[in-house]
Amino acid sequence: MKKVSDMYLVGTFLALEVPYTEIEEQGSGRKQFVFEEDAHNIIVLENGVPVLKETMGLDELESYHASGNLLLSSDRLCAAIRNVKSIIHARK
Repeated sequence: MKKVSDMYLVGTFLALEVPYTEIEEQGSGRKQFVFEEDAHNIIVLENGVPVLKETMGLDELESYHASGNLLLSSDRLCAAIRNVKSIIHARK
């Protein structure tokens, strides 16, 4: 299980079709999305070369996200971030 409050990381997970199981309300209006499944069929850069990872844990996925070595559709990422913003503002 991984709890995530960073909107952009949540958007990345959702863009890669990793579903959240719940949203936990935190103090001062913050929310944490709870994820429990691994990611599947993820393309990452290793030494500048695209590599397909069939299964990846969420901590490893977060590391690739943070290092900028994760390949995903910008259209899907933008749509997922808009969706996250809608969820956050609708649940106030």
